[in-house]
Amino acid sequence: LAPGAPEPPQPAPPPPSPLPPSTPLPPPPAPETLAPGAPESTQPPPPQPPPPQLPPPPLASSPPPLPLPPLSVPVEPPEPLPPLSDQETTPPPVTATCEQSDVPGFDCTMELLETLTLHYALLTNGGIDKSVAPKDSQLNVSTTAILRLEALTTSGWVGLGFSNDGNMIGSEAVLASSEIEPGTYLLEGKTLTDVYLDPNGTLASSISDVSFVVEDGKSVLTYTTSSPDGAPINSGDTFFMVAAFHPTNPVLSYHGFKSRKSFALQLFEMPSEDLLPPSPVPPSPAPADSGCPASTRDDFQCMVEVIAEKFYLHYAVLLSENGDSTLDLMAEAETTNGWIAFGFSPGSGMVGSTVVLASATIDGGVFWLNSKSVEGVQPTDVVDPFDADSIEYESSDGWSTIRVRTVPNSVDIESDASL
Repeated sequence: LAPGAPEPPQPAPPPPSPLPPSTPLPPPPAPETLAPGAPESTQPPPPQPPPPQLPPPPLASSPPPLPLPPLSVPVEPPEPLPPLSDQETTPPPVTATCEQSDVPGFDCTMELLETLTLHYALLTNGGIDKSVAPKDSQLNVSTTAILRLEALTTSGWVGLGFSNDGNMIGSEAVLASSEIEPGTYLLEGKTLTDVYLDPNGTLASSISDVSFVVEDGKSVLTYTTSSPDGAPINSGDTFFMVAAFHPTNPVLSYHGFKSRKSFALQLFEMPSEDLLPPSPVPPSPAPADSGCPASTRDDFQCMVEVIAEKFYLHYAVLLSENGDSTLDLMAEAETTNGWIAFGFSPGSGMVGSTVVLASATIDGGVFWLNSKSVEGVQPTDVVDPFDADSIEYESSDGWSTIRVRTVPNSVDIESDASL
């Protein structure tokens, strides 16, 4: 510009662009500094608008779950439990035998277990009645019986009693040990609180001459009795009985499944070969051309390798002279701290099967597999075709075995050749 010429007017600045709602406003400009000597402005600074409220950030959310792939094996629906028997077990078969006893004063003996033996004799007028002919049903003479139970223990308790149906529950028994005075007990259950002294029961009124001694490495319980209802005993009468003992504990405690026996006893006065049942024929080695791999166990004919080098099933078919057939079965597994089981299936699946099962902490028993869950494995009173009293479990040298026999003729060997 020429000297002294007026300055041209300056154009007005453009208005500020509106900020987007989500963008914060810039900080206000710093106040202008006045020249020295200039009067201060009396106008207050314009109020600053508050910063805009930003919406909160969205919460993190998990992605929707992926659909599960279909199961490769269909789960079978649970099947209803079979009807339970009114009895705890099938009543034991009648033992109509009289093997000569080697104990003076006793006629007959029965080996209940390898560790438990019963001796008995029928008495009339204080002595052994030699006039009773057990095979002659016309000669029934009223008598009493003297019973002697021997258990292979020197420190445990022993018990022998009568049952209405062969079960422990509901039976009455005489129990004794070095710390328990011989007495009659009522067994109303399988726990200690259900076993109590009953000096006024029906058995207590029908027994006499009760004694307990330890001799020759055995505990011996002896008593004389009429029938449990107090009536005289007739030759040929049959009674359901229960016997048990504890190998080490003189105080009442659980006896274990290897130390108890229920049985039916038909009382006779003298040995009679006519009464002896035919003995099972020991199994013979499997023929070379039978297609049955020979068992490595002496008591069995054949062997099946269920899981290679881990699980084997040994079996034998026992045939008695009168044609009765029994299966003797043993499963063998490479374990010492696990359970072991095997059994019969109505088809080809697990559900609906009846098995025997045991471990070091589970007493051997018969179980019903109602489903594939743990809750579906239930103990059952319907034990067919197994003889539950024959279950044996052992564990040693890194292997466990469970052995059981079937009830005679419960499995048709000819028609059920493949099980």
